[in-house]
Amino acid sequence: MPEIERALPTVNDVPPGWEQRGKADLLDERGKQTNGGRLGLAEIHYRAADLDGIVTFAISSYPDSETAHTDLGQFRSSGDDLPSSQIGSADEGTASHGCFSTTLCEAIIQLRAGAAVIHVSITTDGPTAPDPRLLNSAVRMAVERVRQTQRGDTPTAKTA
Repeated sequence: MPEIERALPTVNDVPPGWEQRGKADLLDERGKQTNGGRLGLAEIHYRAADLDGIVTFAISSYPDSETAHTDLGQFRSSGDDLPSSQIGSADEGTASHGCFSTTLCEAIIQLRAGAAVIHVSITTDGPTAPDPRLLNSAVRMAVERVRQTQRGDTPTAKTA
């Protein structure tokens, strides 16, 4: 999927009050199949005061959906498969969560949409789990932005 950076949400696409942390990180493998066949990676972080934490959006592109499926499979050992009713227009997905200390917890959802793998995580500064409605809204927005980019459309999806 060329131009995966376009699919990343901008500050106008996320809830009010979220602050972008730095610039988008881009890894362009220039067609080399490395890291499990990944062709490129785009990632951006937002400080979400309402969640007391950081939200990360990352999109990896692959030469085909089979390679993306294989890469997504590496996350299945640490997470639970998501039912199709919870993943919107994504092809498949997995979720995991946990706390690393009393002040650092994380919820992660990994999804595949065609030849792309989408990673959305919320890392909180405390033991409180992130609001699942907000996480689901962010995930659905990320998947729709990837789908729009795959169709050649300008991404317009925003969090609900």
